[in-house]
Amino acid sequence: MLKSNFTGETMIFKNDKGFYATSISKTKKNPDGSTGYDNAYINVSFRKGVDIPNKTKINVTNGWLTFDIVENKQTGKKETYWKLYINEYTAPGTQSVQNAQPVQDVMTSSNFNDDLPF
Repeated sequence: MLKSNFTGETMIFKNDKGFYATSISKTKKNPDGSTGYDNAYINVSFRKGVDIPNKTKINVTNGWLTFDIVENKQTGKKETYWKLYINEYTAPGTQSVQNAQPVQDVMTSSNFNDDLPF
């Protein structure tokens, strides 16, 4: 299986609906010989509860490439949307933010029903 690991500084953009994205760019050579850039945006996600203001610079310390599969309501076909999942990051003037939360074992949870039929 192919694995990805993203680190580095980036600016996070947040739209009016609360969705996050970051920009990526590459250098290109223009026909006249000058240098130009191609820019694109890629969606970004964090765990629930993370709220980052628009145009915030962060330093990603642990992130990976993932995707969502969504059914197109008009065509009925499933479409794949790539995104970066940022698990850990730091922001200027703050401590490290780690998004990973410990997984609660449902078998040892205090909410587990002891009256099982088996």
